[in-house]
Amino acid sequence: ANDTNFNMHANEGAEQTQSWQGSPEEIQQVFKEIGRNESVFSEQLLKKMLASYTNNPELAAEALTAVKASPELLSIGPGEDGRERYTTRQFFELENAIQEFADDLHTRSDHGVKGRIVNKYIKKFNLKDDQAKAIRHVLKGPDITAIVGRAGTGKSYSLRAARAAWMASGYRVLGIALAGIAADNLEKDSDIQSRTIESFCFNLKQGTLVLTYKDIVVMDEAGMTDSLSFFDVLLAIKKAKAKIVLVGDPDQLQPVGPGAAFRALLERIGFAELIHIRRQAEVWQREATFHFATGQIEKALNAYQDHGCITLADTPQKAMKQLIENWSLAIKKDGLSLKESLILAYRNVDVDTLNQLARTKRLDSGDLLPGQRVTTDKGDIEISMGERLIFLENHWVELQIGVKSFIAIYNRLILKGFSSNSSRIKILRNTKTC
Repeated sequence: ANDTNFNMHANEGAEQTQSWQGSPEEIQQVFKEIGRNESVFSEQLLKKMLASYTNNPELAAEALTAVKASPELLSIGPGEDGRERYTTRQFFELENAIQEFADDLHTRSDHGVKGRIVNKYIKKFNLKDDQAKAIRHVLKGPDITAIVGRAGTGKSYSLRAARAAWMASGYRVLGIALAGIAADNLEKDSDIQSRTIESFCFNLKQGTLVLTYKDIVVMDEAGMTDSLSFFDVLLAIKKAKAKIVLVGDPDQLQPVGPGAAFRALLERIGFAELIHIRRQAEVWQREATFHFATGQIEKALNAYQDHGCITLADTPQKAMKQLIENWSLAIKKDGLSLKESLILAYRNVDVDTLNQLARTKRLDSGDLLPGQRVTTDKGDIEISMGERLIFLENHWVELQIGVKSFIAIYNRLILKGFSSNSSRIKILRNTKTC
């Protein structure tokens, strides 16, 4: 697990410095703060966490001793760097429960699709080799199955065929994913009605969504789903006697939240794997994608350079300037949509610089009009009509609004949503302009 930097307000830390007594409640609060991001952590992370509470070395040492002596802290042995790793009893029990849920679902096979229907839709969608094998696995397998495939291997198209077979067998198919964009893409590419995991669990709790044994739930980007979300989903699937299909790549981005249950579950339940890259039309691009996915970075980069797809500059500043010029030219002359363009950078500081350069370019060209300053949790930003925004955090509240749609800025929050009479509105905060 990677050590994570925790951000706490200085005045909060000062208050805790005066009141720290090493009580069970205070120690539990430390574990709660760590558990927002990590299920496994090192002593160094504990020290960073406690440093947010006090800058007194003696008090920090006493606090570390008290935390390490807590029965809620479990040692699980050294990590790859040789340093001792820890988890909390709560997460240990939670991840054991996830495995027990999975074992129980894996013993059930109550949602099998008849062979003639499987064959019909494999033929109808012209599935070959690994795709056909993967679809047979999820359609005829137990009540928890998994498909592993790198980007471009045809997971979405295969799921479209699986959905058709499930629907023909009388099942309802629901899609879920941790991120909203992933849920949208799952619905668009696989024709599976989808929503975020948070929305899924919220509606189950409210009773506006009811699962039954006739439901198939497809979790996309399962490798990015944290253990807390996995627990909630698997518990609901088990109670309803439904079926879940996990789809993802354990080698892609790991969960932002604590735990990485997907990889562990694959070892317990097995999986069907999609191997062949299908997204790119050019053979060399498919080969390069495979090289990127398997860590053969030099081979992949050489292929792109050989085909004139990499431009080098003398300095990072020159590279950024040329990048923005090329990006603007592609939008102006080639008709490239903003939604179809993506600028990537490794460091956050470079991302911020590139976003500002891109926005300035749009202002200079008249694509954006001068806007107004808005205060956010990250500081003041300027927002113009037609601006593209990234919302970093979603919250749901119930509001009584008598309009069909609105966007408003109020109390340092961005509000956006749709309503008629009583409706659920998203409160979106921590905005970035892009």
